[in-house]
Amino acid sequence: MSTIKLHQERFRFLFAFSFMCTIITRSVIAQTTAIPCIEVNGAWQIDATCIDALYNNVTDLKESDETVPVPHHHISGKVGTSDFNIYLPSPSAWNNRLFQTTYPLQSSVASPDQIAFASASGAGIVQVTGLLGYRTEAAVTKYAKKAAAKYYNSSAKIFAILSGGSGGSYPTTGAMENTKGVWEGYVPFIVGSPVALPYSFFARTYARFVLGDKGEMIADAIRPGGSGDPYATLNALEKQVFDEVLLLGVPIGGWAGLDYFLGGTRNNLGQTSGNLLGFGDNVRSLDPTYATDFWSKEGYLGMEHSPLGEYFRQGRVMVKVTVESLQLDSAGALMSFTISGLPVLSKPWIPMDCHVLNGSVAIAIQGTLNTTTSIFTLGTNNADALTILKKGAIVSIDNSWSLALMAYPRAQTPSALDFYTYNQYRNSDGTSKYPVRPFHLGSFFSSSVSGGAVYSGNFTGKVIMIDNLLDVDAPPTHADWYSLRAKKALGSTYDDNFRLWYFENADHVGTDPARLIPPNGVLERAFREVAEWVQYGIVPVRSTVYTVSTLNQIGVGSDAHSRGGIQPSVQLTVGGSDKITVAVGQPVTFDVVSQAASDGSSVVAVSWDFTGSGTYIAGTIVRSANGASATATHTYSAPGTYFAGVLLHADHKVNNGDNFAQVPNLDRVRVVVTAATTGTGTLTSTTVDEKVQTRSSSSVGWVVATSILMVVAVICFIVIFLLYHRNKTLRNYTGLTPNTSEMS
Repeated sequence: MSTIKLHQERFRFLFAFSFMCTIITRSVIAQTTAIPCIEVNGAWQIDATCIDALYNNVTDLKESDETVPVPHHHISGKVGTSDFNIYLPSPSAWNNRLFQTTYPLQSSVASPDQIAFASASGAGIVQVTGLLGYRTEAAVTKYAKKAAAKYYNSSAKIFAILSGGSGGSYPTTGAMENTKGVWEGYVPFIVGSPVALPYSFFARTYARFVLGDKGEMIADAIRPGGSGDPYATLNALEKQVFDEVLLLGVPIGGWAGLDYFLGGTRNNLGQTSGNLLGFGDNVRSLDPTYATDFWSKEGYLGMEHSPLGEYFRQGRVMVKVTVESLQLDSAGALMSFTISGLPVLSKPWIPMDCHVLNGSVAIAIQGTLNTTTSIFTLGTNNADALTILKKGAIVSIDNSWSLALMAYPRAQTPSALDFYTYNQYRNSDGTSKYPVRPFHLGSFFSSSVSGGAVYSGNFTGKVIMIDNLLDVDAPPTHADWYSLRAKKALGSTYDDNFRLWYFENADHVGTDPARLIPPNGVLERAFREVAEWVQYGIVPVRSTVYTVSTLNQIGVGSDAHSRGGIQPSVQLTVGGSDKITVAVGQPVTFDVVSQAASDGSSVVAVSWDFTGSGTYIAGTIVRSANGASATATHTYSAPGTYFAGVLLHADHKVNNGDNFAQVPNLDRVRVVVTAATTGTGTLTSTTVDEKVQTRSSSSVGWVVATSILMVVAVICFIVIFLLYHRNKTLRNYTGLTPNTSEMS
């Protein structure tokens, strides 16, 4: 064989071998990238390359360039049956970041503020129709990374941040613990736990049942300028219940917002959704024998031989009433009925069950009862009851289930001993003092909503957890509990991957601006901090330094520098105190001192709410090296008690000079304004000028009145003097004691 032919044969062999290797390699790569995501113990394990068959196909794709609220490229579509939207900023704003928020009930459409904030942060927005778990979010995020790389024609790594609050904290935690390479960072906020739902709601109804009559006195004691002693008016039983609720982690400061703290529990017969006992429907379906056991078996509060057990038994309502008349609508359909025989209910707000009786059969009636008029208005789903509802029918009314639900946390003591808010229900050896139901509702909810998270504290990526110290829906002890689990799971790498920032004067919903800070700036700041952390390794400021009291109350110090976190401290005084009493028309001076956090931020704005209405007006701030101060004066035109407040915002260099991500805090004082009086009666003027004028015009009257009084006083003195000396003369000569009637 010639040398040329030998080389040709070798070339053919090498070509064939190379071709075969290429085919095999491509096949292996294809098989590698097509590895399916797997489910382990109910939780889907998802990484950057696995395929989730249920959410692998993207359909209904549409793309457009938009200009409102800022220029961005919009991509919409479906993954599975879920809608999604991706909003990519202009190329000049893009910094290889994606921000994503999750919540089980959310829309797939981001708000204009979200889009504008993300663009100002160099990020795109990813948003998916809310479902349970994190699988759809993961599928869309992986697609969004590819879409962004294509749109910007870049191979640079893209960093995704996932955030979720309240119910959204569950899938966020599920994603933290069960995914890898999909998201690089997380911002769970107002976090839940396996003992969060529904126990904090039930506990507040429990508090209302026993402490409702003392609620306003408790609230007044802990509000600014109050006595500071919420126990002052409580008897032994009330103190016991007050402490039991606090030990569950429900913050004492929540009592200041009394309507929300105790609210939502109205008389809603047969329909408990929409109030604090709304999860009771779930207990009934998943633990149907609970109420019967509560009232019939030893160990439960309904059978407990104690003042509290007796209080529950006295509050139980089980009555039979008679349908007295029917009210029909214009079409002749039954709309409502009036009952007779209803006793006076001491706590008519407690939800009750209502059944129409047909022999031994009881058929539930849905609707609402007005206990004042005794009129029951029908709701929906009453087809069976309507067949036998007539004049003279017997109806049963019963609040047994509602009362039993109030004590449900006692029957749900978790087996894991690190749930320290349940130590009050445990014996010294860790066993439960009370019967524990075989079904644990909180664990069921958290597992279902999170996508199977076990809350081990072992996660991948960087996490900044945000929690609020006045949150009565998801108490701040949940975040502390997860932080402790993360410390145990992560060991020496804990500080390299986890932060917990607590915030004062913030709760779950933020609907009372007079006493609660707006939440958006805090979340925006956390998004940016996590992005800087995962993308550039810029370590955020340390976690908040806090304490846990013997009553399981989370507390932070008053010094912003020493307590860590990112929130400035604020101290407002009036007359050097947190309370002042003044007259109408008397100017009141307020002084505030604020200290910025030790993260390099500075206080940039101050605003005032003198009447406690929640409406703030901008003020002037004086900056210092470590914080700021401000002074303002206000004059009240009407008597009353006002909770005046001041709101400050701190800014940080990570904000890039925009108005996003500013961190607020506030403080309040109590101003008691009394009616001013003049010589002619009560002054009711509404302006300072009118008050000055009134005093001026009455000055002559004051002079005349004073002169007359002085003359009368002199005459009275002379008369008394003469009578005294007359009687003294009688005593000197006769030795008699003066007659008191004569003296008078």
